[in-house]
Amino acid sequence: MRKLYISQNIKHLRKEKKLTQDALGELIGVKKAAISTYEIGRNFPSVEALLKIVELFEINLEDIFYKDLSKEKRADRVEDPQ
Repeated sequence: MRKLYISQNIKHLRKEKKLTQDALGELIGVKKAAISTYEIGRNFPSVEALLKIVELFEINLEDIFYKDLSKEKRADRVEDPQ
């Protein structure tokens, strides 16, 4: 089974953009408490929230689950829109 990085990736991406948990919650339509539970791995985002997160941070849906994004360069994560 592949290791899941979603919790640490959400926290890393949020901090990379200098967003508070409150601010990220407002952007994706959830409360600060929900962001906290995502980041500590207690819960996963809903499909709707997850899609908003990957769109906001311009990352691949699969990458948020399976790649340690804190170890990759930002330019390597953004897909070519062509």
